[in-house]
Amino acid sequence: MNHLLEYTLRSCWLQIAEVYPGWDDAWDWLDEAVEDGRLPRKEMPDATLGTEQQQRRDHLVQWNLMLLGSAASAEDEKPVVSLAGRKRHREEGTQPSGWGVADDVRRCLKELGRSVFAVKERVDVKGLARSTLGSNYLASVEGIFDALYNNTSESHVRAGLSALRDVLRGKWDVEHDYTAVPVDVPVERPAKKSRRSGA
Repeated sequence: MNHLLEYTLRSCWLQIAEVYPGWDDAWDWLDEAVEDGRLPRKEMPDATLGTEQQQRRDHLVQWNLMLLGSAASAEDEKPVVSLAGRKRHREEGTQPSGWGVADDVRRCLKELGRSVFAVKERVDVKGLARSTLGSNYLASVEGIFDALYNNTSESHVRAGLSALRDVLRGKWDVEHDYTAVPVDVPVERPAKKSRRSGA
């Protein structure tokens, strides 16, 4: 069961990654920014920390621009770069609407839920998700999920992001409709303009 869940989570994550041209550079930068303290995981509640709060928001903007990469464009026919470095056109990468990759995660977790107690006890779902995705930043760093969610209009990607975040939180629900807009996400229109960011 461990191997099946790991494969399913990784497959979902990689398909999500294909939507964002600057994916690898953005996550490399985020690793360093979180580790060296430039980007605190949480918003600072104290109103006296205005400068630090603004710096955190500026770093999130930088990460967001890096995520979009130089291939982001207002024109759908513009090519984007996949994980493998192979250029493809946006229409070639279009996935069916609805559950998409999130449904694989849901079905796998449902199967786990039906397993005997001894099997469930051996599967650390949160830990497995964290190691498979390389971090738990999707769930633990405020603003990261929102940026990913708001920079795509593809429902299967949004559903996958929502499902993976819940798995990392340990709050996954196989009966939940992940195609619906999460109540805690301030939804914006996906960015359209071409943007660049220094590494």
